[in-house]
Amino acid sequence: MIKKAQKSDSAEEREKRIDSIIDTLSNALLVNSVSENFQEHYLSIDAHQALSKSVDAIKNVISPSDSLNYRRAKEAFVFMVKNLVLHTSENVPGTTVSFEDLIKDIEKLPADLQNKNYVHERASSPLKQPAHQEENWGDDQENNEEEEEET
Repeated sequence: MIKKAQKSDSAEEREKRIDSIIDTLSNALLVNSVSENFQEHYLSIDAHQALSKSVDAIKNVISPSDSLNYRRAKEAFVFMVKNLVLHTSENVPGTTVSFEDLIKDIEKLPADLQNKNYVHERASSPLKQPAHQEENWGDDQENNEEEEEET
């Protein structure tokens, strides 16, 4: 059945579906990032908690904490992403907010948020290294070699 639908879909229709999926996921991730990293909150408390729980399953796959159970992490990731993308009426686990309502709330956010630049109030993000470190990769090794030659 899926193969028949795929064959009958034009490349343009498939691309539109893929764009919609990517748009939904990127909006959810970015709204969560703005809230978590820049303390700018655009969702209700309940919707924010539902979004955080959804994104936590994604974060656990990308950057696990001290341990990782492969099967459970994959199941949680697939469950969350699938329900976000399909806008299901099922509640986000541990909340009273459905995936459908969560996505509706995210889609209601003002379009001008997408053009806004966000800046940390603190010196730097704990996840990012200062820009000058990237430019100086390997410099320490050269300095250490010069110091060894002098001694």
